[in-house]
Amino acid sequence: MHSHSLRVCDRVHGEITLPAVAVRIAETAEFHRLDGIRQLGGCSFVYPSASHTRREHALGVCHLAGEMGRHLQRLTTSTSAERVTNDDVLCLQLAGLVHDLGHGPFSHLFEDFMASRRRASGAEPWSHEEMGMRVFDLLLDRHDIRLGDYFATSYTACHVAFIRLLVRGLYLDEPWPEATGRPATKRFLVDIVSNKQCGIDVDKLDYLARDALSVFGASRPFDARRILHAAAPRDVGDGRTVLAFDERVAFELGDVFTLRAKLHRQVYQHRAVKVVERLLVRILEALDDARGGEVAASATDAAAFAQLTDATVLGMVANAPAASALHAQLFSPPQHRRLHVAVRVHTAPLCGECAKETEVSHAFCAACGASTREREFVYRADGLRQSPACLLDSALATEQVRERLPPGERAAPLEVHLIDVHCGTLVARSDPWHADAKWATFDALAGIHFFSDDDATDCTWRGMCPAALHAPRSTHVRTAYCYVEARAGEARPRAVSEAFPAWGAGIGEVMGTPA
Repeated sequence: MHSHSLRVCDRVHGEITLPAVAVRIAETAEFHRLDGIRQLGGCSFVYPSASHTRREHALGVCHLAGEMGRHLQRLTTSTSAERVTNDDVLCLQLAGLVHDLGHGPFSHLFEDFMASRRRASGAEPWSHEEMGMRVFDLLLDRHDIRLGDYFATSYTACHVAFIRLLVRGLYLDEPWPEATGRPATKRFLVDIVSNKQCGIDVDKLDYLARDALSVFGASRPFDARRILHAAAPRDVGDGRTVLAFDERVAFELGDVFTLRAKLHRQVYQHRAVKVVERLLVRILEALDDARGGEVAASATDAAAFAQLTDATVLGMVANAPAASALHAQLFSPPQHRRLHVAVRVHTAPLCGECAKETEVSHAFCAACGASTREREFVYRADGLRQSPACLLDSALATEQVRERLPPGERAAPLEVHLIDVHCGTLVARSDPWHADAKWATFDALAGIHFFSDDDATDCTWRGMCPAALHAPRSTHVRTAYCYVEARAGEARPRAVSEAFPAWGAGIGEVMGTPA
């Protein structure tokens, strides 16, 4: 048994300390595998400095989870029902450490690959959280790591169940699982690693800071420590507790969402990154076909999955001609040429008179003053209304543009990519004309519970916090780009340059000039 903690120098947080059991887990081959998986998947092909790995992110989340846990431990008294114990803090640290064990090659791209394979076979959806817990079980068994030796109490099964819950997260309307061996008054602890209420958790605080440092060189885009130490448990009724924040950090929380939107816009969903990522998914699909489904099958077996990294997948390419041809495109001049126009798709309902976007809660159009009673909408799966253009996906958009081409050119190798940047949490807003109608929209601070020195009880965000002046104005931006595959010396079909803007004018605002 490893009985000593270990100090590690982290590029974001400085010197951090790992507890003995975390050191024991971090020494295993299954955890070290995360060093072979880049945090940002295909982004490194566009941003060379985006080469940081899931391993260092996991260590950072372990550290922040411990920081917040110890802060909350100081706030809760030894006699309170929500008292945070040393065992709770250790569970938080372990959840942060292992929360990404289930990520496959190229991080989230592997989930896109698995989603396409599962849809084709009719199988249940695959998630990296579930696979991560299976790898966690494998790791403990293979290396004979006895978690009970590291906890003050001997309820090992309860601690493991609590770690699983911390990794998965818990929605406010979900019942509290008794298998954790903890009272429901400790529900707020589940918001620390994976916050299903408002999205402010230590996972996000670490990866945003780490990604910004690697890509932009931003050493301190927000004060994570200040945010952590502004948290406190608050009761929201029915015995349910959530993680609330002092209203004085509302500006910092606004900075978090602003940075997230910037990274999505400029990095995660950069137009060149989307091309590379689509190519990587096609490589995974070609490899899987060439190897008789072996790649997808490995994602159902923890032992086989624990061997997969970015490098091992690319190492298989040489023996798969179709994948090899696609792989060559990653290191050759771009095969896809983006048109010199983009379309900003309407994500808010349009005024029936002037066709301008309107606020879902407004009774009259801000542009022309007309009533918003008869706005067009479609229903989401959850019953909320949304703009019809929000239903489009990239495949359907591609087909719609293709249909606008002359019959002889409809086989042109084109793809339309729809990129969504959400800022904040999905919320339901009432329609001013229809009492029973709700619209889907996003709010940068919705779902966050704030408290102040003057008000000991929690208060949900109502738009009155000073951070309203600081929150991003656009909370859902949807952009469409059109790419045409063109080999060296070939001209892009002019018909595509005309069809895409014509299509875009019907669903949004065309930006740029056709080449």
